[in-house]
Amino acid sequence: MRILVVAKHVDAPEAHLFAGLARSGVEILALIRPERLHTAVMEAGGVQVETRVWSRWPWFRGLRDLRERIAAWKPNVVHSLHNDALYNIWRAWPRNQSAVWIAYRGAAFLSRAARRMYRRCGVARIACICESVRAAMLRIGWPAEQLVTIYKGHDPSWYRPAAADRLSMLGLPPNARVVGAAARWRGCKRGDVLVEAFQRLPADPRLHLLMIGEVTDTRLKRLRRNQVDNPRIHFVGFQPDAAALLGACAVTVMPSDETDGLCKAVLESLAQGVPCIVSNVGGPSEIVRDGVEGLCVPPGDVPALAAALRRLLDDEALRRACGERAIARVRDAFHVSATIQRYHALYEELFNMGTQARFAARHSLPNMS
Repeated sequence: MRILVVAKHVDAPEAHLFAGLARSGVEILALIRPERLHTAVMEAGGVQVETRVWSRWPWFRGLRDLRERIAAWKPNVVHSLHNDALYNIWRAWPRNQSAVWIAYRGAAFLSRAARRMYRRCGVARIACICESVRAAMLRIGWPAEQLVTIYKGHDPSWYRPAAADRLSMLGLPPNARVVGAAARWRGCKRGDVLVEAFQRLPADPRLHLLMIGEVTDTRLKRLRRNQVDNPRIHFVGFQPDAAALLGACAVTVMPSDETDGLCKAVLESLAQGVPCIVSNVGGPSEIVRDGVEGLCVPPGDVPALAAALRRLLDDEALRRACGERAIARVRDAFHVSATIQRYHALYEELFNMGTQARFAARHSLPNMS
């Protein structure tokens, strides 16, 4: 069974997933962009890794080279992690070859253009990162039998909290009690709600808010400008060791709305024993159980989030108990070994379907253009 993985990039959980699948006997060729992030993990597991520059407007020579590589590899299943890569593969696909196609959805949104592309490519399965994403796909009319939920697995052994000197490099004082959050701060992440909730906490000079990640949301940009002189709120942009920084926090927060997916940062926090406060909608609410691994609050509710922060920060026993249960939660319900097993079963199912799956997928998808 030969799997062609196409992606702009892979994160650490995806690298461990494909390495685990390769160790289980699946032949995998991964085509990714030249940055080659986390490829050492995949190559150590036996994955063949090659680089490609994906484009929304692929040029002829690139398509010709890609077509020749596909013809030489002869994959049984194409597993796409990003739509640009999927489009390039579809444009380059040799007409005399057949394979079964899997698309990946990590967020509860799919544009009309992407829907048309999935239909034209003959996508047989959409692997949804969580149940909320699957529910969103059902709401737009996608056939239930073509949707599968597979959580992105982690492993607590991957993570180590950042040392105190690393926090000091970001402007946090020694012995600071840190509320942390990491995301690409788009509108759905509701970082503005977190900043406003933090402002309602008592003005303890030891209490600091660490906002990790690029900010694109206009509401949060405005708040950041207003807080530029606040020494207890730190916007530090993208940090390559964001997971380690979250592990050094007392509490982490993900205040996103219902359109959000699973949220890697939530699992990275829990895997290191850091309790997390999340909105009680979307993907994060599938991870964190209220009062068990953290707390759940209504989305967009600033007073409720501020109260949850005070509760966890003031109750050391609760915080410690939630942290212990958080590690067990990742180990038992969101471990990478379960993700490997689920994808292995999906590959085998689609491999057995063969060319019939591709033909059926092309003609059974509804017209949602």
